[in-house]
Amino acid sequence: MSNDIIDLIKMLPEAEQAPIWEEVKNLASAETREQGQNDFMKFVKTMWPGFIHGRHHELMARKFEQIANGEINSIFSKPISVTLAMN
Repeated sequence: MSNDIIDLIKMLPEAEQAPIWEEVKNLASAETREQGQNDFMKFVKTMWPGFIHGRHHELMARKFEQIANGEINSIFSKPISVTLAMN
């Protein structure tokens, strides 16, 4: 939100500001929720602020997103049952 809009809201009477700030808060929450639905790492960082990001997390997140988008069916190249039978 730009500073110009914030300044205009602050010029309104207190009673009129409250519902506007509530809507701004709702909008920010909705934007965060939407980002989390589209980007798994943003979701993780939102839910776990102390999360320590590693390259392997990024690789797994991309695979999870591909599964969620229907681009791939599994992160495994062979079904687990076949892999276990090979051992």
